Amino acid sequence: MKKKKTRRAKALALAITVSVAALAIALAALFGPTHRANANLRGDELHKVVSLLDLLATKTDHSFVRNGQAYNVDTAVSHLKTKLRSAGDKIATCEDFINLVASKSSMSGEPYLIVTPNGENIEANKFFHDLLKQISPNA
Repeated sequence: MKKKKTRRAKALALAITVSVAALAIALAALFGPTHRANANLRGDELHKVVSLLDLLATKTDHSFVRNGQAYNVDTAVSHLKTKLRSAGDKIATCEDFINLVASKSSMSGEPYLIVTPNGENIEANKFFHDLLKQISPNA
């Protein structure tokens, strides 16, 4: 009986170790490159950017229009994270993120739009500045 308990305990410990390792790898893949690529984006400014992206992700009834094509907010968040990683150390503040990453297409120069549930088109620059005021009233 004692051997069965020992085997179960070892199996459980191994499963937990594997799960923790898998989680660490997933988190590194998701957040690691952004932090390394954006060495200038730190502390409160990094927190503001993450908060903006988190808030955008909650707006599931909104659309994100990029180069004339509408996308859901999950796709928008993914696109903006990729664009943020590509921007590298050019982004040091949340304002930089809004103005240089989240406002317009770097390919066409067209402004991004956010379409609300009632069909209102809001330029992404204004939309993100309004969200920033919600999370940081002094911004």
